[in-house]
Amino acid sequence: NAATDGVDAAVYNPAGAAWLDADGLYFGLTTQSLFGEYAIEDDGVKYPADIMVPVVPSLHLAWKKGNLAVVGAFTVPAGGGSLVYEKGVPYLVPLAAFVAGSDGNAKTGTPPTNGEFSGSTIFYGATFGVAYRYSIASLSLGGRLVLANKKIGGSATYDDVTAVLDAEKSATGFGGIIGLHLRPMKEINIGLRYE
Repeated sequence: NAATDGVDAAVYNPAGAAWLDADGLYFGLTTQSLFGEYAIEDDGVKYPADIMVPVVPSLHLAWKKGNLAVVGAFTVPAGGGSLVYEKGVPYLVPLAAFVAGSDGNAKTGTPPTNGEFSGSTIFYGATFGVAYRYSIASLSLGGRLVLANKKIGGSATYDDVTAVLDAEKSATGFGGIIGLHLRPMKEINIGLRYE
C-alpha cells in the first residue's frame, strides 16, 4: 500500500507519511465488524460456531512538519474475535482415553455425551516511528509492540467422567519496522515496508 494521502500510512506505509499534503496533525479512527459462521466438519458431522464482534478499532496518528513526519497507531493486527462451539468440536472424541479416570473403566474412543468448546484470540499492537523525506525518497524507522492473549475453554462428559479445559496464553513482543518510499514523478508512488 503505497498511499501517501491518508493517516493510515502510519501503519501501511510509514515512509509515505513524509509525503502527506500539508503540515500538521492527522488523526483517524476506523472500525471493522466481524460477523459470520465458522464450522468444523468431521466424519459428516458439522460443528458450527458463530462469530459476532461489532467493533474492532484502529487509531492512526501522524504529525508532519516540512520533510519530517512522526507516526503512531493502535491497532488489532491479529485476532479480535471469539468462537463458541455449543456442540463441542470433533477433537473431544479421541480424548476419552485420557479422561478414563484412575480405574481405567471408560472405553477408549467413547464419544462424549455432551460437550462445548470456546476460544478467543486478540493481539493489541502499538506502532510508532519517524520518517524523513529527501528529494524523491523518504525513509522511516519505527517499531511495534504487540500484546497477545489467547483463551480456550470447554468441557465434555464421557459416561460419568467430566473433563474441563481452561487455558490462557499471553505473550509480549517487539519488532522493528523499516520503510522506504520513492516518488520518481508525481503520478508514481512506490512504498516498501519490512517488519
